[in-house]
Amino acid sequence: MKLHDNGDYYEYDLGPAIVRVGQLVIDAALTLELVSPEIAPDLRVSIRVGGQFRCTDSDGVASEFDPERNREGLGPVLGLWTAHVSGIRIGKSGALVVTFADDRTLMVRPDPKFEAWTLNDDEGLLVVGGPEDRVSIFRPPDDHLPKPPGRYREQSR
Repeated sequence: MKLHDNGDYYEYDLGPAIVRVGQLVIDAALTLELVSPEIAPDLRVSIRVGGQFRCTDSDGVASEFDPERNREGLGPVLGLWTAHVSGIRIGKSGALVVTFADDRTLMVRPDPKFEAWTLNDDEGLLVVGGPEDRVSIFRPPDDHLPKPPGRYREQSR
């Protein structure tokens, strides 16, 4: 499994691949499509941020962003394109932190009413940062048969 329980948080295991932001999509949310074309060409991880988030640059200066209410203000986030990802941590209280190799971070806090973020990968894992500090994890079935789309089993936190 790529998601490891470390007590107060889950760590998404990127493995030995060099993972970078291959695409940024801005609509009512911000989506980071993570890829590793050189080492793991089939790797696909998608992080969709639907709520407010904070980016901290390599000097420790933090900026707040809101893709739904202020898309025009997302310009500085475009600098994450091609950035190398060094870690993804999911707090059991609902926060998501993406760490980059150059010491930048992207952090999404939970929203009291809405899903603040989702993470899904090419192996069928779906993690949802739900309302009220809730994290829901959906994993594909454990059998070795082809996995039909949309069929997941929920694991409680």
